[in-house]
Amino acid sequence: MRIRHIVRCLLTFALLLGAQVGWASPLETSFFSWEIPDGWTVERDASGQWQITAPGLNPMVIVVNAGRLGTSPELYIQGSTAVWQSQGSVEAIPPLLTQRQSQAWFLVKHHPKPNEKLLTTVKWVRWRGPLLVVANFKCPQSDLAAWEPTIREIGSSLKLKKPVYKEIALKDEAQEVLDRNQDTVESLQSLDRAKLDLNVARQDWEPFFTAEKPALYQAYIDYLEARYDATYAIVAGRELGMGRDVVESRMQALSNRRDELRKEVHGF
Repeated sequence: MRIRHIVRCLLTFALLLGAQVGWASPLETSFFSWEIPDGWTVERDASGQWQITAPGLNPMVIVVNAGRLGTSPELYIQGSTAVWQSQGSVEAIPPLLTQRQSQAWFLVKHHPKPNEKLLTTVKWVRWRGPLLVVANFKCPQSDLAAWEPTIREIGSSLKLKKPVYKEIALKDEAQEVLDRNQDTVESLQSLDRAKLDLNVARQDWEPFFTAEKPALYQAYIDYLEARYDATYAIVAGRELGMGRDVVESRMQALSNRRDELRKEVHGF
């Protein structure tokens, strides 16, 4: 028993050592800022959400996304809990950071998968006015106790902002995307890239708006959706029975959406 205790202590120390090696530059978005430990990786996942990964074996992975509340926080949590229950057992837990306002914490123990470690996710829901930020701390269930101090330490630096929509910034981004993309059959060969571009744009801009969205933003999203639809027909269309006429139709739709976006950006 003593040997097992020593081994467990060493593993716990190794996990925490990997997380607490200093702090890198903060992750700055329009909706939140977050100090990230040095040595951790920051990237976008396939859904456009920010993904922060600890170094080492069996690392903790943090996925954070911003949204806009269309209802009360209580109703949002009630609806989300029903969705989370499809992933595993869900229970509300006491806040790991008690000094924060307008927050809720949940523990999701995921359904087991063959030949995989049991996983768990600590969900931290925070809101400021209509802004909603959800941080998901994912790790093996067996490591959760070891990661809890890290969750507290990292979580303490997450700051929600009061987002301010700047049309000129969206125009600049849309213009850069138009300049970067040729929108030819030859250039539309990566379905993953087209999907990621669309999801990142939604994550970066959607939380600014209520039900009524600016024409510029809608034109931008319509263009990126058309790029994804055209790429899908080019890359996967043959296997799904899509003929050349479908590809040509989607390329024409893409050209139309490109012209509409250009007009929104330049005003003519």
